[in-house]
Amino acid sequence: MPRPPSSVSSGPDERSALFGPPTTLERDLWARPESRLLLLSARTCPPPLTEATEGVDWPTFRKLVFAHRLVPHVARSLSEVPTVPSAFCHALQQAEADNAWRQLEMARVLTVVLGALGEAGVPALPIKGPALASWLFGDPARRTSIDLDVLVAPDALAEAFAVVGRIGFESGGKVRGLTAAEAEVVATEFQLKDAAFIHPEWRVSLEIHWRPFRDRGLSTLAEGLAADLRVDTTGLAWRNTRVSAAGAAFVLAHGAMHGYRRLTWLADAAALSERLDEAAWEEVVALAAADGFEGAVLLGPYLAHRLLGAPVPEAVRPRIEAHLPRLRRLAGWCLTETPDHERQMHPATAALGAGLYDRSGDRLRHLWHLLVSPASGELAEADLRPGAAARARRIAARPARLVRNGARWVTGQR
Repeated sequence: MPRPPSSVSSGPDERSALFGPPTTLERDLWARPESRLLLLSARTCPPPLTEATEGVDWPTFRKLVFAHRLVPHVARSLSEVPTVPSAFCHALQQAEADNAWRQLEMARVLTVVLGALGEAGVPALPIKGPALASWLFGDPARRTSIDLDVLVAPDALAEAFAVVGRIGFESGGKVRGLTAAEAEVVATEFQLKDAAFIHPEWRVSLEIHWRPFRDRGLSTLAEGLAADLRVDTTGLAWRNTRVSAAGAAFVLAHGAMHGYRRLTWLADAAALSERLDEAAWEEVVALAAADGFEGAVLLGPYLAHRLLGAPVPEAVRPRIEAHLPRLRRLAGWCLTETPDHERQMHPATAALGAGLYDRSGDRLRHLWHLLVSPASGELAEADLRPGAAARARRIAARPARLVRNGARWVTGQR
């Protein structure tokens, strides 16, 4: 059974007995009126917010709400607060209505996509998006997603591409123009995990994932998600399916990999803290620990408690305490401190990515893959044909790529 929400405090000092005193990041966020109000209004059960609106620069706050994709959360929390300017309230209500329409349209398209895949016999699993919002918040409109993400098995990749093409999606992004054989090479050898599509009429973006993570070393988590793949000829099963332990671990790992750069991902972690039962949390921790990624998965519940007042599951608390020094360091790279995700080779981004791993060997492997893996733009130059000769040419290209990516590391360029 879900636990009731914990008592809501107004700042980090009131919960300092749990997991230590406030960090520099926390003090900074709570010191600014706009980020303080954002943290309070993003909570599942926000406290009275009248006093928290004092000193807020509303144009700045509006930018934060949209940047962190928190329109539904903030609109719910501030709708009855008398000290919020009426013009801001009106604009926020309109944004909430626009978001609701968009999310419901995306939910419709998700049903079409899953139904088409199911009719073709392709097992699939929606990850994030409307399916996550429906289970966490009871309504797809209560969360903001910008695209749809669907996981399929690697050996079903070519068929999945064909299916979404038949219903009007056009390929683009990383794997545009690849044959099925070339796509298999990319899926097997490269640190790419998805293909992007766009439906020009519906104006909906779709990513077909053949792996949940770029790192193939996270095999236990990936196998857990693969077990959730299903053939759904109606496309409607997602509406009544709870998030599994593997699905929850994926949500938390995804947020950590992106440094919780957007608070909407932390709101997801807070909702998971309340929705998942203790047995599921034990499984989440076990899955992550098996891949040496426990600290990464624990970062979400830790930050959700510290910043959003979320309850700490009993199964998670001792593990957070065991990883606490590292979690506090990782938190310093999150939110305001994480560079933009496009600058993947930036040293701070690489440090966060490596620091998420529990074992030193995995950290070194992560950094090595950053240095020798081609960027998506290099696919046009690579020989992607199957066979030993083409593979030898791809391996021979690594030294030059190592030098090129090393230069990107130093300069902070992509």
